[in-house]
Amino acid sequence: MNINQKLVINIISIVDFLIATFLLFLDHVTATNPNKNTDKDYLITELITIIILLCPIFIIQIVKWLFQKFKWDMDVCLAICGSIELVTLYIYFAFSYLITIPPTEPY
Repeated sequence: MNINQKLVINIISIVDFLIATFLLFLDHVTATNPNKNTDKDYLITELITIIILLCPIFIIQIVKWLFQKFKWDMDVCLAICGSIELVTLYIYFAFSYLITIPPTEPY
């Protein structure tokens, strides 16, 4: 494995982690639920959100580990991790858009 390829894959994971952490913080701060620290449904929703946002980071590291273990071509690994990153960024931007939509009151 080339050291530059390993560095790029680790940077992708770090960027994913920073964006996911920022989105989780933004989601928690902008939540309109007044009882958000004690409401069970809200906490379950936050846990599911954390799992969804942090899952690509673990997937990228598992892909990297598999390619290292079986000594497969790291260029392919880099392409796979880059594709996962693009899909993840799309999900992050969609999530950030959903966070900013103001809640509507039912009629």
